[in-house]
Amino acid sequence: MNPVDKVLLIVDGESGAGQDISETFSKNGARIVLIYTDKEKAVKLKEKIEKMEGIINIFSRDEKNLYDKVKQIAGRVDIIINNIYFENINKGNEDFMNVLQSLDYYINFIKNARNFGATLIINAVYNKDDSFEYSMVKSVFDTFTLKYKTDARIFTVSSSNIDPEYIEKLPDKISEKKLQSSDITNAIIFSTIVDGINRKILDL
Repeated sequence: MNPVDKVLLIVDGESGAGQDISETFSKNGARIVLIYTDKEKAVKLKEKIEKMEGIINIFSRDEKNLYDKVKQIAGRVDIIINNIYFENINKGNEDFMNVLQSLDYYINFIKNARNFGATLIINAVYNKDDSFEYSMVKSVFDTFTLKYKTDARIFTVSSSNIDPEYIEKLPDKISEKKLQSSDITNAIIFSTIVDGINRKILDL
């Protein structure tokens, strides 16, 4: 899918890998609809993209009538990216329960994909320690993908299923077959997402 003139809705796209995704798709001609949790970072990113003559609209997670407002401003949404980052979450941890609760928010975008008109949904799941929560999250998304059937293509990528070839393309010529830090995880997941949509937009 060529990103030119496509509308990309990204959840939590104001920092980290999400910011990289937002910026790169904007540079390649996509219009960005960003759902943020950190308003200050979202505003800064909006200013940056607009200076590059990109088009971006930002909305808070807590925005009322979010779907109607997005459709009113953007008209449609072609691509939805659920940008989900976990860090040091262990089973039984209070943070883990918060993650489970927050999944409802991401799942809503699968449920409403048909209303948006999206043809591609990417669930980007990655974490610092590459532990068990990816399997849990993928299972949740797989279940809801079957429940809320849509014409959109839906797939999940994470730090546990990334092609090692991307590691070799990272700065400083890092070539080990394992992830070194959250920064590398972010870069690899970003490369995987972009490559899956439009081959070789980004050559790390």
